[in-house]
Order: sequence, then structure tokens, then C-alpha cells
Amino acid sequence: MWKEAAGFTLVEVLVAATMMFAVLFALYAIFDVSVRAFGYGGDRLESVGNARLALGRMEREIRAAYPYDLTSDPPRRYLFLDPADPTRPAVPTATRIAFGNETGGDRSIGATEVIGYYLSGHDLKRSKGGSVQTLIDSVPTDGLRFTPCRSPDDCPPALAITDEAEIRLLRIGLSVEVRRRGQDPTRQTLATDVYLRNRGGQR
Repeated sequence: MWKEAAGFTLVEVLVAATMMFAVLFALYAIFDVSVRAFGYGGDRLESVGNARLALGRMEREIRAAYPYDLTSDPPRRYLFLDPADPTRPAVPTATRIAFGNETGGDRSIGATEVIGYYLSGHDLKRSKGGSVQTLIDSVPTDGLRFTPCRSPDDCPPALAITDEAEIRLLRIGLSVEVRRRGQDPTRQTLATDVYLRNRGGQR
């Protein structure tokens, strides 16, 4: 004698499948948000870390800026140079700076000892002796600012500095942006004051 076999109806199978897909979709959405948040946090941490390294490098090199030529008569004691003509003194602009670090022991700055920092697009560039390298590639177009000052109490200066010899410290501001799909970029700004070691009367 045949007994009636127990089983699921087509409607029950469809309902169960629909519920299963809904749960899987919800789990995937949570996983996707978590992965995006983790990736965004990592990108932000990496950008800020790179900015700190770049700012520290600029600070060290600018602090050690060396007079152009102490062997000439009279000595040419200017620290900041014209990027277009490094033999001439110049006040750094808001987005570009050039100076020399003396490494040869001859008490003067040669062509290979001229260092420059500037912004090209979103890239912070460092040049030295004709070679150029990118330090950071996430700087906004207004994210680099050099402010020459006479003193920390007058920075930015009330009266603009037009003579390179008046510069006693340089304030550097550096910003980085981290972009997140569908949202405005997040900006982090770092700043430091650099006192010039080789400028007379400085600490």
C-alpha cells in the first residue's frame, strides 16, 4: 500500500529561497561597507603618514639651508635662492622654495646642492641637482604653503617680506586629501615652524 510522501511545495521552496537571498544580500552589504571603511581608513593613515615624512624632510633640509658662498668677497650669505637662477637670492613664494645644503665641505653651494620643493598638480615635488622626485601624490592644489616670517609673533608678517635677509623662520603648511567614492574628500593639514640654523642670531 502506497503512503503519501512528505515534501515541500513549490511556493514554500520559493519563499525559503527568497529569504535566503535576502539574508545573503544583507550580509554582503555589511561586508562591503566594512571593507570600504577599512580601506578608506588605511588610505587616510597612509596619506597622513607620508605627509608627516615629507614635512619632516622639508623641515630638516630647510633648517640646514647654507649660505650661498662664504668664500667670495664679500661673502654671499643669502640662504634662499631664485629657482630660475640659483645664483641670486629670492624670497620663497607661497608654493615654491629653493635653497642649498652644503655637503662638499667647500663652504659654498654648487649646482648639485640646490634643493627645491614645489607643487605640480597634486604632487609634492622635490628637486636636487636636476633630478626630481615625487614625495606625495595626494596634495590639493592649495595644499602647500610657505610663509617667510621675521618672528613667530609676526607670522604671517603684517608687512610682506621683500628682502631675503629679513627671513628668520619659515612656516610650512602641508595638506593631503583622501578621496572616498561618492563623498567629498577628507583633508588633513600639518604645519610646522622652521628656524634657520645658519641665519645669524637664530637658535
